[in-house]
Amino acid sequence: MMNPVTPPASTTSGSSSTPLVTIVVRSMARPELGQALASLAAQDYPALEVVVVDATGGAHPPLPEVRWRPRHRVRLVGNGRRLDRAAAANLGLESVAGEYFGYLDDDDTCTSAHVSTLVRAAFAHPEALAVYGRARWLGPDGRLERLHGLPFNRALLYHGPIMCWQAALFRSSVIALGCRFRGELDGVEDRDFVAQVADRGDLAMIDAATFCFRPDVGTSGTGVGANFDRGRTARADLRLRTAWFGSGTLHTERAAHLGRRALAQVLAGRTGAARALLERTLVEYPEDPNALHGLARLALATGELDRAESLVERAIAVHAGVADFHRTRDEIRDARAGRPFAASVPPPPAARTPGRLAPCPCGSGLRYKACCGRVVSAASLRTLEATAASAARYDDVQGGDVPATIAAIATLPLSARERAEALATAAERALDAGHEAAALDVALAAIGLAETRRTRSVLEACGARIDRRERDRSLRDAARRLLERYRTPSPGDRGSIHIIGDGRAAHPDRERAQLLLARHPGARPWSVAPGPANVGPGTPWEPVEAASPDAFDGGYLVLLPGSDPLGLWFESIAPRAIVVAHPPEDAEGIVRRLAQIDTYRLECAVDVWPSSPRAADRDADAWPTHVRAQA
Repeated sequence: MMNPVTPPASTTSGSSSTPLVTIVVRSMARPELGQALASLAAQDYPALEVVVVDATGGAHPPLPEVRWRPRHRVRLVGNGRRLDRAAAANLGLESVAGEYFGYLDDDDTCTSAHVSTLVRAAFAHPEALAVYGRARWLGPDGRLERLHGLPFNRALLYHGPIMCWQAALFRSSVIALGCRFRGELDGVEDRDFVAQVADRGDLAMIDAATFCFRPDVGTSGTGVGANFDRGRTARADLRLRTAWFGSGTLHTERAAHLGRRALAQVLAGRTGAARALLERTLVEYPEDPNALHGLARLALATGELDRAESLVERAIAVHAGVADFHRTRDEIRDARAGRPFAASVPPPPAARTPGRLAPCPCGSGLRYKACCGRVVSAASLRTLEATAASAARYDDVQGGDVPATIAAIATLPLSARERAEALATAAERALDAGHEAAALDVALAAIGLAETRRTRSVLEACGARIDRRERDRSLRDAARRLLERYRTPSPGDRGSIHIIGDGRAAHPDRERAQLLLARHPGARPWSVAPGPANVGPGTPWEPVEAASPDAFDGGYLVLLPGSDPLGLWFESIAPRAIVVAHPPEDAEGIVRRLAQIDTYRLECAVDVWPSSPRAADRDADAWPTHVRAQA
């Protein structure tokens, strides 16, 4: 059968009950294209347009002969140039004529009810910019291995794929909203596109699995088997997390702070309030594993073993690597068997470990991470010592000779994991010496050999150092957008002024409070730390936890850096304005503090000021200076 030409708009426009849907297929003319098109031709949805994007640069052969239904139409588009993944996706985006659109790679397929199921879901969720189902994850033999997909959760979205984007149907309005595929994020351009959509509205998940994914086929390097390149995947993931670092930090901190608030309620004996906070977390962040685990612990404490087990199993399904989740499951099974909980006896307190960058307590003068805290297996150390000639090239990376470093370590008689650890150490040395680009290349080589906690950590450190400007931009954008939800404090908001911070003698909050009190003598300083303290002569800090419930109502709160994290005293306050006084260069800290405040749903003005004034501003009545524009 010949490939039909594009029909007149009147025959493809669909109707209000069956709107036109466009499915874009990026094609490199691979043999699997026929199967992909056949699965689209089998769709039971009538108003379907299929746009095949020629990514070969004009060398695409005629489309495979497929028997299309009467109202189905297919067309091949291209611009005569070879296209990368993002460019091909954008050309398809420009060709969308439907009210809804989706994508299907030329090596994947979908069931005959794929489009109709998603259109019904879009009708059922008019508030969502996109709807999606789970993906059928197929093995090399074509058999179903598992279903992939989690409910829409912004706290998880930026840390890994929660869905297969080809299992989604998007409203065409997202194109007018500016969503595009970015070429600099090749390999994760699909996840970035989903993040752009999520940045502009919600997505909705349905309980259906109509998209069939073959991760072992293709050339993206992000699949499995021959289609998996760990180094390439790690680099792409790092770029994606950097681009969305602000949004990721915001939502991760919001979810985490809701959990901290719930834990504080449990410790105060208010299990009902704790349960309400955890259930609210699951509304805002569906299937959040920590909230599920918290509810499982509460159910276990009240003997609701079936509910507890169901909740903890859901938590494990989201994040199987958390040991606490498995311990809770073991406790539930012990409870069913009538055995005492193994965790009922608290473990002995762990010895305090110095920070990785702190001076080593052995007195060597080195950093802890480079001395007693050095994380390299004994086998690696012994082998490196035994092969000093090869290891002599180990430091070449500090001079930028990355290939020599990787080649030298590749010759060592080590396992892949041990070579990865050795490369991670070399990357750390290069990072300490200021050779960020070389360190990143070595870190990528390390994670290409073995993905461990240490190789991931070193890669993150390299990425943070190199991409700090992009991270800072992303963080400041997140802070600015969050502040837009609140009005700006005005001089009329200054009723009673309350300074909240750490009142202990050696804490920097004491000087900050003194500077504020010099301009506002009537302000009251409150300390989140226990014990009496004075700001200055005759100005004592009051313990904030001892404040009456209405002490801050209608007031003007200045939150100094030492007031983090917010405690139970913050639960029922009704201030007129809140000011976050924070070092302006710490954009991440600002976003985290604003995210915490945002969980309380307060009706008040909010702003960010620098935590310490410049010398020229110390006598200004306006200090701390309003910095919303710079946030």
